[in-house]
Amino acid sequence: MGLPSGFTVLHCVGTILLSIGVLLHIVGLATPSWSSGSFSASSQTTYVSGTIMYGLWKFCIGTEACVELPSQRLT
Repeated sequence: MGLPSGFTVLHCVGTILLSIGVLLHIVGLATPSWSSGSFSASSQTTYVSGTIMYGLWKFCIGTEACVELPSQRLT
C-alpha cells in the first residue's frame, strides 16, 4: 500500500497514536471512578470498613453515599 504524496510512515504512526490518546482521554473523562480504595477503623466496640471511590465528577463512600462534584457537599 503506497502512501499519498507528502505523507510518511511517521505521519501514519503519529495519527494512530493521536487517535488512541484522544480515545483514552474521552474514556478517562467519562469514568466516574478514577481511583478507589478501602478503609477500616475499629475501636473497642465498633468495627467499620468500606470503600472510597472518587473521580472528576463523583465521590463515593460505600455504595449509598455518593455526591456529584463540585455541586454538593458530603455530610
